[in-house]
Amino acid sequence: MTILIREPKPNPDDHTPALRRMSSAWPRWLWRWLGRVLLATAVLAWLVSGGTDPLTLASLSRLAGLLASVLVCIGIALMARIPMLERAYGQTELARIHGAVGIGFVAAMTTHIFLFAAALPPSGPSDDVTELLRVVGMTSVLSLAAVASVTFLVAAGASARRIRDKLGYERWHLLHASAYFALGLAIPHELAFGTAIRTAWGRAFFGGLILTAYALILVFRLGVPTYRYWAYRPECYRVEHDSQGHQTSLYIRGAAGCRKNLGQLGYRSGHFAILRFMVRGLWVEAHPGSISASPKFDELRFTFTDEDHRWYEMLRNAPAPVVLEGPFGRLHRVDLTAKLALFAGGIGVTPLRAMLEDLPLTSDVVFLYRVKDDLTAALRAEVNELAESRGVRLVWLVGPRGKSHGGPSWLPAACQHCRTDVDNMLLEIPDIKERQLVIVGPKTWTNIVQHVALEAGVSKKQIQMEPFTW
Repeated sequence: MTILIREPKPNPDDHTPALRRMSSAWPRWLWRWLGRVLLATAVLAWLVSGGTDPLTLASLSRLAGLLASVLVCIGIALMARIPMLERAYGQTELARIHGAVGIGFVAAMTTHIFLFAAALPPSGPSDDVTELLRVVGMTSVLSLAAVASVTFLVAAGASARRIRDKLGYERWHLLHASAYFALGLAIPHELAFGTAIRTAWGRAFFGGLILTAYALILVFRLGVPTYRYWAYRPECYRVEHDSQGHQTSLYIRGAAGCRKNLGQLGYRSGHFAILRFMVRGLWVEAHPGSISASPKFDELRFTFTDEDHRWYEMLRNAPAPVVLEGPFGRLHRVDLTAKLALFAGGIGVTPLRAMLEDLPLTSDVVFLYRVKDDLTAALRAEVNELAESRGVRLVWLVGPRGKSHGGPSWLPAACQHCRTDVDNMLLEIPDIKERQLVIVGPKTWTNIVQHVALEAGVSKKQIQMEPFTW
């Protein structure tokens, strides 16, 4: 089913680039090389401490352990909410890099453990695993390291897609945060057995690296949100529950009498934040949510899928204090005066709905909104109204997911009028090569849309994606 709301009014004189490119080249360059330098320094520390004299399983185990120490600190720094990193990469890209670093860390840590076990001298007719357990049980610092290793592996395993989906964001977030605790447990065995750390500069390097990782977490993950909580006193004062659309909108404002207003935090349409409600039963959980209405002077609105009715029941009766982490995301950089093609999948409509509100009254925008059925269309009435008032051509893509060449399609089956996904996209947006694309929604769907757009001739520089992984 395809509904065209209104034809756009072209603006042939508009040559403004669709993305306001910030000067992020040097931070990206800096962070890439900083990671390489840290890893090279770990190898140098191993060499200076006699890592190859002789080259044994034990010495290779120490090298793997040093690399694991550097990688875990890099992984922590990537998720520390450092403003420079956030501006340069954005949360989505940082999460992807964090995942890659995490895989490298797990590989280095398991290699360290297995090589250490293989290098142990046998004390009798036992295998490597039995000997490893015997030695670990005899040494308290190795016992702590064993607990740290298990904790790291559990945190890493919980990030597997299927497990993470079953846990939900809140439980996964708590489990993943145990890596901070595990790093502290691993430090004693490094000091006791690490030959590279026994040198003065080795202690300075690895000690400084670990302290820096913890400092970044304390400052940006704890200190900054705590300061903003007490300075701006944000509270959820209104809850709107739409049972038909299966969504809940939360309105956040500064508490009465607070001198600062939330507008000073720099939130804009396209941003998202992580909310933590300071009420019983919710304060331990972190909830990521996108701004779904253009921010007002002292008001922010976030809209969530209604998968858990506890919010509505626990927040509807009285103003609830809330800690805000953010703003995050890069969609606010989109130039709304340019020719745009907006793709929304499911609840991914929330940041795009806010951006619609900021569009000029005459705009050249095509908005494709993919939903399973009419009942699950979040913010349907608001999107219809804003599209009509801004001259946006709104295309509803309603129905069960279709297939294309044996794989999933970006379109529902009812909207597949051509043989291929590319032809269908060109049918909906004939001038797609002239537009900047903004794609928001579930990760699998956004990847499919991006792939089809690239096949249709769109340059990767024209595409801005914000996949929702939760």
